[in-house]
Amino acid sequence: MSWISRRQPNVEESIRFHNRAESLTGILYRPLGTGPFPAVAFVAGSGPSARDGYSSLPPIWDVFARYGIASFAWDKPGVGESSGDWRSQTNEDRAREVVAAIAQLRQHPAIDGDKVGVWGISQAGWVIPLVCSMDPCVDFVIAVSIPVGTGAQQELYRVAHCLPADGYSAGETQKAVNFTSKRLTLMEQGVPYERIVELQRDVEGESWFGEVGKLDEENYRFLQANAFVSPQPLLSSIRCPMLGIFGERDTIINVPESVQVLERVLHDAGNRDKTIRVLPGVDHVIFKSVTGGMRELDRSFFQTPIKPYPPEYMELMGRWIRKCTSSRSDRHAQ
Repeated sequence: MSWISRRQPNVEESIRFHNRAESLTGILYRPLGTGPFPAVAFVAGSGPSARDGYSSLPPIWDVFARYGIASFAWDKPGVGESSGDWRSQTNEDRAREVVAAIAQLRQHPAIDGDKVGVWGISQAGWVIPLVCSMDPCVDFVIAVSIPVGTGAQQELYRVAHCLPADGYSAGETQKAVNFTSKRLTLMEQGVPYERIVELQRDVEGESWFGEVGKLDEENYRFLQANAFVSPQPLLSSIRCPMLGIFGERDTIINVPESVQVLERVLHDAGNRDKTIRVLPGVDHVIFKSVTGGMRELDRSFFQTPIKPYPPEYMELMGRWIRKCTSSRSDRHAQ
């Protein structure tokens, strides 16, 4: 099966690798030729993402290939052809998975093992700093729409900003925020899941309840393990070139906070090779957007074909990787 409507002929190769007991399968998409090519390992955001990231990744692979860059993305555990269960993973588990994927890339004969970096979006913001702490030879990082607070803080921000963007009243939004805050507090306290069921039952008839979501027990346990950890202590582990990209109309994460914290922490850590851009008129996934809300974002994701990305986003990433992998000497030898 071809994942991409190609502008030019490229090579698609199925690759299987292992992380502990899990067997993971993905696709290496690369230009024609023997290489060796720089490569990007794609770190998915939240949810049961297959290798194509809900169809959002193939257009990026295609642009990267035109710049002579290979892309590697895989099915999350328990999705597609990968074994395991993504809901049983901690952020550390996900980071070890990415490190295993990078190791697999470095061994591939068509890949330049000294020029392998990572691309990640949203929830990947909690994973990428761990990856860089586990593997200091990561060559570059592209971080798209990443949060810098805990998952709980991000969820409160999302509810408070997405609901008004989707047309909910101030009163409805406040009720949703109050409920979300209470549920997160109980979750952090480690209350039995049955208490959450009772809390959710009390508000199931509210107009906004579908926007905050009903947690089943597996998702409750997953969030308990991951929602109260901040990535900030490990951001200083990102010592390689970093490109941070954010959307002006993002209502899911606090963009000004993310930009400010990244600038400060990376500066204090001595990382001067960073580029941070806030692109105008785009949302959390970097689609052109009017509201920035979840309803419009869902329509962008699930229209056929998927909504195109702005050319400036795609070209920014392609040019940046090409520059940082071709215009300098090997840092790892220094």
